[in-house]
Amino acid sequence: MVHRARLPSGRVVDLESVVSGGDAVFVVAAINKKEIMLVKEWRPTWGKYITEIVGGGIKSGATMKERAAKAREELREELGFNCRHLKLLAHVMASPRTKMHYALYLATGLYKSPLPPDEGEYVEAVRVPLDKALSSALSGKREVTIQTLLGLLFAKEELRKR
Repeated sequence: MVHRARLPSGRVVDLESVVSGGDAVFVVAAINKKEIMLVKEWRPTWGKYITEIVGGGIKSGATMKERAAKAREELREELGFNCRHLKLLAHVMASPRTKMHYALYLATGLYKSPLPPDEGEYVEAVRVPLDKALSSALSGKREVTIQTLLGLLFAKEELRKR
């Protein structure tokens, strides 16, 4: 679909439509500096299980407080843990043509606090060394979601500082 848009110069042009979706939160759940928890989740869009960081959708325009609460909720639903510390690692745009924002978090001080998964979610918690998850994501030998790659990179740097 094409729509008319006014550029900063004042010129009017025809552009491809921008895809507008809801925003999302994503969480790297750190057991310690060297180990993390990922979630192996059935993704109907791809027709297969994908191992990734925890995440879920949230309404566009949600406050940072609402995003943090949603991140904790997703941790509890997908991994069965909550956290004592939740640090915002990055707040990014999904892409130039997709009007979506991603909030990436690092969760530390994990403790058991399960919630039932959403209906239709098939998830399994996977404990993995951070370095192994990151090298696998960077190897190019397997597909990885962009939010998982970004989350692992940011988490590695944040945990290195501690």
